[in-house]
Amino acid sequence: MLSSRLLVALFAVGGVRLTNRSLLRAACGRLPRTCGHWYIVLKWLVSRWIPAFCVVLLAGCLTLTGLWLNAESCLRRLQKQVHYPLDAPLERLAYQVKARSERSSISEIEHLLFPVTVSFPDRRCVELRPRWGVVGGTSISCFSNKTGKLLTHYNIGQ
Repeated sequence: MLSSRLLVALFAVGGVRLTNRSLLRAACGRLPRTCGHWYIVLKWLVSRWIPAFCVVLLAGCLTLTGLWLNAESCLRRLQKQVHYPLDAPLERLAYQVKARSERSSISEIEHLLFPVTVSFPDRRCVELRPRWGVVGGTSISCFSNKTGKLLTHYNIGQ
């Protein structure tokens, strides 16, 4: 069992000055003799470590929030689009199909989505992906290589 001098030293480190047993009893209230001084030590440790843990946890959350917001703004600036002049007519058609299906203007769709073109032996597909920071799904439009007509159109996600 811990001596009263050790407890007095522990409380002195914590900023509370206790010098005799009557003050120790008054500090911990009425306790059963089975708990004794261990309860006081546990109470002291909990009273010192829980606030410190909460402060560290809050600082970590604030740091992660700041890093996330900074990363989002940097990635929005770094997002580059690659345009090939030969793909421009198909991308325009894909924007028209998406605008028709969403019942909105082409300029609004161009502002929210950017095109990615993939070529296959029999068709070319244009995927319209959301820009960084835009919430929504993608749209895939496939056009025939021979006729240039729309073969399929899929909206994936919301």
